[in-house]
Amino acid sequence: KSLSWLTMIVRNSTFDHGFYGTRPKPSDELLLSSEEFESLRIAFLKRVQATDPKTIRETRGVLSLLYAWYQGGDPEGAKAWVATQIAQDANFVDLLERFQGKGVSSSVGMYRHIDQVTLDTFFASPNAAEQRLAHIVQTSTSLKDRANRLLTSIAAGQNH
Repeated sequence: KSLSWLTMIVRNSTFDHGFYGTRPKPSDELLLSSEEFESLRIAFLKRVQATDPKTIRETRGVLSLLYAWYQGGDPEGAKAWVATQIAQDANFVDLLERFQGKGVSSSVGMYRHIDQVTLDTFFASPNAAEQRLAHIVQTSTSLKDRANRLLTSIAAGQNH
């Protein structure tokens, strides 16, 4: 729980201070001073880098945590963590499921999607991720249905 809470503060502060993004808030609207933010940012990166992968994978809002890691100053570390975690098909499918967002459309109702920007950010080749899912659909009975739903989520994210 504390990692999710810390992630929320780091992500908001990263944008509020203009460390990432283009619209920093005026100093009188900031939760943290510049010095406090820098200390928090560095401590967060050290904590995430030292946390066991299972804890990160199971963190509520793992995608937000990965974005905080990426946008907080260690994009290569966040991408390398994802690459390591998805080496096995089951972990690949599990992580992609955690990357899904929810949307509502008047034509289809509630749907799940994976934004293209997420694939572009965390995967060396977004097309390779889709191809891998298609391969899993063809070759894995245990992961077939989940991989199929993820392909639908990716398509929904491209239209999102």
